[in-house]
Amino acid sequence: MSPIVGWGIAVFLLTVAVFAVSLGGGFSNWDDETNVLANPMLHPPSWRNFGYAWGASYEALYIPVLYSAYMVEMLAGGGSAIAFHAVNMVLHAASAVMVFFLIRAILPSSSDVGRWRDPAAAVGALIFGLHPLQVEPVAWVTGQKDVLSGFLALAAVCLYLLWRQRGGRIHYVAALVLFVLSTLTKPAAVAVPLALLLLDVVWLSNPWRRVLVALIPWFVVASAVVVVTALVQTPSPTLKPALGPVWSRPFVAADALVFYIRRILLPIDLAPVYGRTPVVVLAGWWNYLALPAVLVAAILLLRRGGTALIASGWFVVFFLPVLGLVPFGFQKYSTVADRYAYLSMAGIGLAVAWGLTVRPSRPVIWGIMIAILMVFAGLSVRQQLLWRDSAALWSHNLAIAPESAVVHAQYGNACTSAGQAAQAEQHLREALRLAPDEPYFHNNLASLLVADGRVDEAVEHFLRAAECDPRYASPHYNLGQIYKRKGLAAEAEREYRAAIAAKPYYYEARLNLGALLLEKGDLPGAEAETREALRLNPSAMAARRNLAGILAKQGRLNEAAEELHTMLARNPGDAESAAMLRQIEGALRP
Repeated sequence: MSPIVGWGIAVFLLTVAVFAVSLGGGFSNWDDETNVLANPMLHPPSWRNFGYAWGASYEALYIPVLYSAYMVEMLAGGGSAIAFHAVNMVLHAASAVMVFFLIRAILPSSSDVGRWRDPAAAVGALIFGLHPLQVEPVAWVTGQKDVLSGFLALAAVCLYLLWRQRGGRIHYVAALVLFVLSTLTKPAAVAVPLALLLLDVVWLSNPWRRVLVALIPWFVVASAVVVVTALVQTPSPTLKPALGPVWSRPFVAADALVFYIRRILLPIDLAPVYGRTPVVVLAGWWNYLALPAVLVAAILLLRRGGTALIASGWFVVFFLPVLGLVPFGFQKYSTVADRYAYLSMAGIGLAVAWGLTVRPSRPVIWGIMIAILMVFAGLSVRQQLLWRDSAALWSHNLAIAPESAVVHAQYGNACTSAGQAAQAEQHLREALRLAPDEPYFHNNLASLLVADGRVDEAVEHFLRAAECDPRYASPHYNLGQIYKRKGLAAEAEREYRAAIAAKPYYYEARLNLGALLLEKGDLPGAEAETREALRLNPSAMAARRNLAGILAKQGRLNEAAEELHTMLARNPGDAESAAMLRQIEGALRP
């Protein structure tokens, strides 16, 4: 085995050893329910739903590669969280290996560097692999969009550089395909062509006009992804108040870069939400100093050129989609987040590796770097343990961002799941005090109030949630449920239809609307809604049983019996369906 392969294996195994802690985690209450547990594209995993994932957006994102991967993991792990965590861990370790080979290729190969090149590249790759900032995307199931997209993006970069150095159209085409897949996992991967431009011009010294011609297909793909993303994403009504004026965006972006540098150098007090919105940043005069500091650093690096420019350029390029120069949805909570640093950390790894080759024979420097890596590993393990427990995670986050409304809301949701209703209500009300127009917080508090029997107060909050964002389906559905229980059929139907208009794949809303229309005597309407509910969730026994009842009422007894036979084949112990089938078969006998 060659030494290079040995170093790559060492990087992989060390990264796996540190992030194996994440295998003990479950699903977080931070978007995992939306993206996995309640995602209609995944339940059940099927070719039909696979086509659905590629044919439609979900929750204002078109990321079919991610949902296809989730589907495979659902099948492999039977819905267990460990399958998702294992994939995240392996992808991250594999990405660290690619970073090793990438750094090794970029480092100078002069005789004085020679034997230090491989260990320096390994240290740089481990900076990428073990840094605590990487815990969020790896330990969080929903973070797979960052890890999988990052893996595909790095593979695309490596193949593109292989094409540049060895030729072969297959390398170029494969690199382009991987780039497309990366953008269909997370749209922020549109930054990849800029990274290739940087490497091609600064490292390989190719003429920039020639490079631009080679990258035309890449920029076309990136432009298409930007357009599609803009079409499927409609800004939340609560986003605009969190943004500053247009002129302030460069200041917000520079502040974000400085924030990330601070967190990289001192990775403590890491959390899912920092509450660093543009409004918060612009409120402190000292934050305006970040922009001139960043500009001065950029000028110095441009003058220096070489590996320092490549490392810093890579670092900045992969942040560009999420610096706030172009507004994005999460900015209503914070412009900065650990997961946004995923690919940028490779630039930090390159900078460290390059620094080690400047004076490679000093054992003290190597000893310091090994100690730093050990500290990073320990901090990463500790951070992973926080991600195992949603209540512990958000309690920790509250200490870091006590004025963040979404942190209070998430902690409140975790308390609700733990049966701590009083504490949950306290934090949900605090979230609404901090963000009175946030529809999700109104909906969550209202759901808690319903469980406590305070239905009238809950209705007020559901109505307020629907008013804050008419496109938010959940409060409409919840109002429909309340009105149905109160016998207000017309009002319930109106709310179910509003929920479906906002979220056409809302299985529960269609199922309940179908049942309501059946009670109303609208059999064709009831059948249409129930069939659509069954299409969305083919394994749902309630929908199939309801459909059988609707067909029987229309005199279509053979079709009703067929639906019940299908159900009983899947669930032989369903006594209610068996009784319905006996009754229908009795009616069919001459």
